[in-house]
Amino acid sequence: MSRLSRYVRIGAASILVGALAVPVASAAEPVAASLTITVPTAPIVCRQETEVSVLVLDANGATIAGVRVSWGLAPVVSSQDAVTEPVSTTGSQGVATTKVWIDCIPGGRTLLVKADGAIAAQPLAISAEGMPAATSTPAPTTVAATKLTITLPSSPIACEKHTEISALVTDASGGTIAGKTVTWTLMPFASTQDSWTDMASVTGSQGVATTQVWIACVPGDRAINASADGVTASAQLVVSDVGMPAATAPAPTAPAAGITVPPTWTEPMTPERGSVPAGLLLGGAAGLMGLAALLLAGVRSAAKR
Repeated sequence: MSRLSRYVRIGAASILVGALAVPVASAAEPVAASLTITVPTAPIVCRQETEVSVLVLDANGATIAGVRVSWGLAPVVSSQDAVTEPVSTTGSQGVATTKVWIDCIPGGRTLLVKADGAIAAQPLAISAEGMPAATSTPAPTTVAATKLTITLPSSPIACEKHTEISALVTDASGGTIAGKTVTWTLMPFASTQDSWTDMASVTGSQGVATTQVWIACVPGDRAINASADGVTASAQLVVSDVGMPAATAPAPTAPAAGITVPPTWTEPMTPERGSVPAGLLLGGAAGLMGLAALLLAGVRSAAKR
């Protein structure tokens, strides 16, 4: 093998090493933007587990696998109502499932679902089978609620303090409804100490019902849910960092005695997708320069011979 051929091979190897030093930028993780709840077409039978599901899509309409989904029921008609898996994860088709168990007590229920910043609600149709027989003629139906508007404080909520939340209830024509019962729930439960003073409150003359929430100083997302006549509204709660435990970074591990830790490259990647630190690109440049030098040396050697 001639010296020139050997120099060419060594230079090509230098270029390959430099190219391998350049990392490939990874795509950003998809975020849930749309939730579609699927419930049985037939009414749910009380005191029997019933499977429900939700399809999670990103902003482009693509399914997302591996997304954590939180589930809840509102209003609290019975303390026995339950969701078997309050948190589940989407599979390869972007679908997460759980099961609901409804007690045999009359009353409307709504299934609530949350993933990332997306929230969805779906009223449940419950069979009268197994429900106790009515003992008296029900009162005439009043004006039905068609919209709930939740009002939150303008500033972040302080943890471990009571904060008032209100909901305005209106009918189909936009008029306010007095004397309407509104039920409240918090979801998800970032802490078992999170609570609200009134699970159910009644609207006043202006169509407004209120409750107070008490948030524990535990980091985590919370949403307040209000429901009336099967209509549900949800609002994300912004909780102040004041009083929250400070995040602590793990202490660096010291090298074992007698082991020398080589210096590492510390220049960070730039935030633009696909960009590469200038330091890593030097590997490819160095390979090209090495090839050129070897080729020149080989040519000179060959000329002398």
